[in-house]
Amino acid sequence: MGRIIDMPPEERPREKACLHGVEKLRDAELLAILIGSGVRGKSALDIAEELLREYTGLSSLSRAPYLSIREMLGLKGAKALSLSAAFELGRRISRNEYMEQVGPYAPSSLYLRFKDELSRDNRESLSLLMLGKRNEILKKKKIYQGVGDRLLYKSGDVITELLINYASSFVVVHNHPSGNPLPSEEDVERTLELARQSKELGIRMLDHLIIGHDDYYSFRECRLL
Repeated sequence: MGRIIDMPPEERPREKACLHGVEKLRDAELLAILIGSGVRGKSALDIAEELLREYTGLSSLSRAPYLSIREMLGLKGAKALSLSAAFELGRRISRNEYMEQVGPYAPSSLYLRFKDELSRDNRESLSLLMLGKRNEILKKKKIYQGVGDRLLYKSGDVITELLINYASSFVVVHNHPSGNPLPSEEDVERTLELARQSKELGIRMLDHLIIGHDDYYSFRECRLL
């Protein structure tokens, strides 16, 4: 493509952003602004477009490890770190926006909240989302992080968290590293047992959401809860 400085001013990412707003920029142009400057023979925009091609889009690129980005196309550590930091900020904004929501529980919304965090994790983990009387989110806590593809947690740990945080209801969220969100027999048995134990204490289990690579399984939507 050549040097950005040789492009017409209105087509350069920074100038275009100043004239029309960052929302008018393509993904590659936004990335180019973060990258700042190019390397020998490649502009920041060239690098941005090659990164998007290599990772088949912005979503996959945003999940790439810092070291993987750094090794691409001769990017210096500071530039790769800027990209990784920007992606992490985006994830945190998304999480905070969800945590601020108050209203009826929706499995699809919760899936969008957790999919980037859990869908590509090769370790099985379980998080607990605790809700108050008006469905306000009291707290979110990771109860267990596995060392492989097994999820071993104690229902007593979940019950304890619910009690000390005065939860009225809760949702369990965990991932399947295999990518298949369908529950195992053990998942079903342990979920129904946890729902029974919590109900005895007056705390309702709203759902158990399992995150796969590109989809989810909701016990509530499938009428198991």
